[in-house]
Amino acid sequence: MSIVRTQDYDAVGNILETYRDIIGGFDLGPWLSDDNNLAFIDDTGNLGLLEYDTPGVYNSHMFFCSRGRDAINKATEMIGNAFEHYPVQVMRGYTDVSNRAARWMDRQLGYTSYGVLSTLNPPCELFILTKKEFEVKHGKSTRE
Repeated sequence: MSIVRTQDYDAVGNILETYRDIIGGFDLGPWLSDDNNLAFIDDTGNLGLLEYDTPGVYNSHMFFCSRGRDAINKATEMIGNAFEHYPVQVMRGYTDVSNRAARWMDRQLGYTSYGVLSTLNPPCELFILTKKEFEVKHGKSTRE
């Protein structure tokens, strides 16, 4: 599988269009043109977005067409690539509590839950994954 960083508006936009009800009116152009943000895509149309917050800290978003074990393997490789080749030290995610599958996936990838943020609308569970935690769970490099 080939994972690449992309700033291709059409490639990312086509994937995100499927999730328009979740992401709303997200303006992709300025997001992609910000070199601090990272977008990764693979050859099957899985997309990982890392939105820069502060040095080393990124908000993570996954938009996957793969499911089950295949999705876990591809997400693990994508996350490993980000930790290994970019200035990512911490990934943080806010997952809608009604999305049980995504919350399960977060845990499989090694994210730690820091509880439900009931003040958000909708309420979300806060997940954090550090580079060190990832390396302990999945090994220093995810590439063979």
